[in-house]
Amino acid sequence: MNDELDTAAAFARLTDRIAEERTLEGWLVSRPTWLRRLVAGLTVVAATLFGVVFLQRPDLDAYPVTRMLLSIGLLAALLLFSLGTSLRPLHEKALPPWSVAATVVAIVLLSFGLAITPTHYAPDPAHLPEGPEWVHAVRCLYFGALVGLPVYVVGRLLDRTRDSSRALLAAGAAGLTGQLVLLLHCPIGEPGHLVSGHASVVALFFVLVWAVVRIERRMRRRSSPSGLD
Repeated sequence: MNDELDTAAAFARLTDRIAEERTLEGWLVSRPTWLRRLVAGLTVVAATLFGVVFLQRPDLDAYPVTRMLLSIGLLAALLLFSLGTSLRPLHEKALPPWSVAATVVAIVLLSFGLAITPTHYAPDPAHLPEGPEWVHAVRCLYFGALVGLPVYVVGRLLDRTRDSSRALLAAGAAGLTGQLVLLLHCPIGEPGHLVSGHASVVALFFVLVWAVVRIERRMRRRSSPSGLD
């Protein structure tokens, strides 16, 4: 009797797995790791090109080249590392919690470090937008989050594990994408604006994803018969 139940349960799981793989999400996660990482990387490139081509900052030619290249390089390197790590294949050893925490801390430090580090550059007042500073900060925060959202969504769709630590890594990649595009779009260089409107995009993604992960865990505990995961 038990053997029959085990066989039926295994068949049911197999049927569910086949049904899942017929969906778009199932097809995406079944792709090879290199292809999943390529798709995620192309999403970042598309978001960045969108900002460069259609929303390029008016003082880009006058901005210090060394500072610009250094900022782009650091943001892009940590972004791709975070996104690539979130799409690790299943056969590789799981990341230890301290590694994920260290990556999150590095992302936060880089984001806010770039925001508060002096650029020694004063943009032409003609290139600066008019109006209250808080309005510009809110607009940049909104725009950065909007640009980074597709990176997070694609990263999660391509993830085979649905692990919460990988969700945080995808959130970091999304926030860094938003900050990178804002660097290429916004001419305001005041530290206060860069912290509240640019670096805060990373913080926003981390806080929202952390909250969603907590809610999902509570829902799973309530739905499980024993009240545990």
